[in-house]
Amino acid sequence: MTIYFSTAQIKELAPYSLAERRKIIELANNKLQAPEKLAINLLKLLVLIPPFIALARIDSWWLMLPIFALLAGYFLVMRPVSFWFIDKHLAGAIKQFERSRDKTEE
Repeated sequence: MTIYFSTAQIKELAPYSLAERRKIIELANNKLQAPEKLAINLLKLLVLIPPFIALARIDSWWLMLPIFALLAGYFLVMRPVSFWFIDKHLAGAIKQFERSRDKTEE
């Protein structure tokens, strides 16, 4: 299993521009089933709630630690997990994107 931190690392999306990759990722995201979306959202809660609780309890310059934990948790955990979930829907999303792009070119 390959871990992707960016859409540029996904081989299937290499020939596309950043804007096109975002559209394809959005299409693949829309194809996720309800249990998959639930799992992603629960994981987001597990990653985001502890730093926010720490933010509510800290008054000094230590406030920056939960903020960095929040950012690191999101980018180091959530993005790869999201890419892992949409991986199986990526081929269909690319086909759908190509069809819509061909229709707009006509």
